[in-house]
Amino acid sequence: MGDQRVLLAVFAILLWVVLAVAGGPLDRFDDAAIIALAEARAAYPFLTDAGIWITHAGSAPITLGLTLLGAALLVWRNQLANAAALLVIVLGGRLTVDFLKQSIGRVRPDLELAPVTVYSLSFPSGHAANSMIAFVATALFCAPARHRKAALTVAIAASLAIGATRPLLGVHWPSDVLGGWIFGLLWAIGWWRVSRASSLGLGTGSAGRPLFGERRRKMTPTPRDPAEQALIEDSESLPTPSHSGSTSKDPSVNGSCGTGRAYRG
Repeated sequence: MGDQRVLLAVFAILLWVVLAVAGGPLDRFDDAAIIALAEARAAYPFLTDAGIWITHAGSAPITLGLTLLGAALLVWRNQLANAAALLVIVLGGRLTVDFLKQSIGRVRPDLELAPVTVYSLSFPSGHAANSMIAFVATALFCAPARHRKAALTVAIAASLAIGATRPLLGVHWPSDVLGGWIFGLLWAIGWWRVSRASSLGLGTGSAGRPLFGERRRKMTPTPRDPAEQALIEDSESLPTPSHSGSTSKDPSVNGSCGTGRAYRG
């Protein structure tokens, strides 16, 4: 299972590189998809309104607000290390996305066709990547273990819905969104695993309590009842019978032997 996860992660990274290099305005699929979606918006105007409403769920106020709520919940649970890790993962992911945008420098589709205004560069999609990071990381850190898979499914589905609106609104190439999803998922899950491994190595469990301290407390003997302890101390203070081999003075013993000698124990 571990080898399969590694291979899947390697494949995702390679796919992300291909999308970063080959996607965009020179890619026929990306260009055709943008034109087709613009025609769909013109034919069905409600798609534009729905897309704008859904895409706002991936904005900074929503994703950062959710992250802050998750961190506050973890602080309330006394999981301070997890709260700090959640904030670092989400904020660090946003900064990395901005750095990648500037480094790759891909231009957006023709903004004259878009019903919303944007200013930053194109790859990877910030809405797709940042929503994936914030939703997935919050689900992983805050959801109880028995509900973690369900929470993770909801988080990924929400990010997929948000990312899908970006090409629909004509502000991102499809490869931008796919690259954002891949980056966000790898970033959130990867750093969550690093954080969990580090916390276990330091003796901190998922609930934020020291595991080793719990083990030490379980190994500590239970204090005895005072009366029982007094009896034990009295028994320990009694003289121990000598086994030096001296002759017994008990006549019954001498008589039973018939020789006046006592057997040695």
